[in-house]
Parts: sequence; structure tokens; C-alpha cells
Amino acid sequence: EMLEPIFRFQMKVLILFWSVQTVHCVKIGLVSNSSSQCLCQAPEPQGGLPQCYESIVPQLGWPGDPTGCHGNPRSSPDDPELARCIPKEQGQAIYVVGDSFAWAIQFAFMKATTLPVHHTSWQMSQDVPGRVNPEVMPSALAKVIKPNDIVVYISNQPATYSAHLTATKRVTSFHGAKLLILGSWPVLPMEPASCLQTATLAHKLGQRSECWQAKAEADAKASALRSQANVFLDESTFMFDLSSIICDSTGCDMWIPGTTLPGYLDIGHVNKPMAHYMAKRLCEFLGITFSVGQLH
Repeated sequence: EMLEPIFRFQMKVLILFWSVQTVHCVKIGLVSNSSSQCLCQAPEPQGGLPQCYESIVPQLGWPGDPTGCHGNPRSSPDDPELARCIPKEQGQAIYVVGDSFAWAIQFAFMKATTLPVHHTSWQMSQDVPGRVNPEVMPSALAKVIKPNDIVVYISNQPATYSAHLTATKRVTSFHGAKLLILGSWPVLPMEPASCLQTATLAHKLGQRSECWQAKAEADAKASALRSQANVFLDESTFMFDLSSIICDSTGCDMWIPGTTLPGYLDIGHVNKPMAHYMAKRLCEFLGITFSVGQLH
């Protein structure tokens, strides 16, 4: 009991320490070159910190969704709330759909392109079996997407992955839209807060946390979903592996690469600063593949 006040004080100091670890973002633009890649227009900041990382203090714990677009699809594709989450745009737009991972990655796309980005996501519920309806969201998408719109699909639910992806692919193919399938970032072996309890102010760049896992182990967990996704790839369907941004050649950790800042909200969901960190690589991919990448 005597140690509890000391532990709370240490955690407050640790949080304060993180709050002052800022990495300033430099001016970004789409640089025209042979590969149409997005490049920073300034040299790498001192200290080996990543370029283009916005200084937002990460938070732990699921923050909720003020937009009300997490928890869909509704019972009908005509539901006005669903129509609000994925409205029809006059010009080209990006629609990020999937499970709760879609909620997390939308922030990366909002930063990686100047196109309108909309999202809707569902969540598996043990209390409501069968709540996830693979036809509602694609049917709602069919009402709004146009040729050259980009539908981004991400899910970490093996039980419904193929059914949702099949229905989504059917709609994008019929309407001449593009489909981008995202390979997910690694799921942590434990809650990040559990790893933070062992973290100290002596933590240095490159030091592994207890949430670190070997690259082979992380790849094995995601291989089944990637195998299902590969069968859908064609001239209008593409795949991008998000773990390639977070992991290095040896393994994957909870830290935003190049910093001592946590990049996860919980075991499975990345936070907004991690999403913004991933935006630069996504911008490069969107520029090369769809000619729509522009960091801002």
C-alpha cells in the first residue's frame, strides 16, 4: 500500500515526460518526379526522429467516436445515419470501411490526401451474435460510389473477412471504383498499459518494450487474412501492408518508430499520432498507385 502513491507519482512523471516529447512537422507537398512520391521539403530533424510527424500527445484507452460512424453497419443501407457517414461526393472520394480498425486508420488517409475521406466501421459483439451484416455496408456504398472512387477495406476478423471483402469487391467492380485492401498492423501480445508499467524515464530510442514481438510471429498471425486478400487482387484491386511501416526487419513494438511515444490505444488499435506517422508512406503509395497522394 505504501508503494501505491510512489507508483502513481512515477506514472504522472512518465506521462509528463511524454507530453514534452514533440517532433515538429515540416512543410509537405507532392513533389513531381518519376515515381510521383510525396517527399518532405526539409532535411531529417536532428536526433533521428521521423520526418513529417505531427506533435500530438498520444493517449491510452479507447476514445470513442464523436462522428457516430463506428458501430455500423445499421440494419438497412437506407439508414440516414449510414448515409451521413458515407455521403455521395461530386468529385473523387475515399471511403474507408471495415471493422474498428477502419476507425483508427481513417486519420492516416485524412492526412495522406486532400480528397474527401469518409469511413464507416462495424464491431463484433459477443452479446449480439450475427450483428455484422456483410451486405448492408456494400449496399450503402453502391448508392454513392462512382468510377475512380477508392474504397479502402481493412478488417482483423477472420470469421467475416472473406464475406465482407467479397461483397465489397462485387460493388467496386460493378461501379468501376478502385479497391485498396490494407494488411493490418500487428496486434500486441498484451495491453500497452501493462508494458508502460515497466517503462522508465531511462527508456531510450530503439529499446524494446515488453509488447515487442518477433517479425516472424507477427507475420504468422496475419498470414491467414493476407492469403484471403490475395485472391482478390487484379488491375483495379490493390493491397498495402501497414505492418511494413511499423515493423523493422527483426520485430514490431508498441512505439511510434523513431520515438519513445506509444502508438497504440489498446491491444489492437493504433492511436491518432501513429496513424499520422503512417500517412507519409500511405501518401507515397497513393501517389504511385492512384495519383492522389498529397500530405497536408
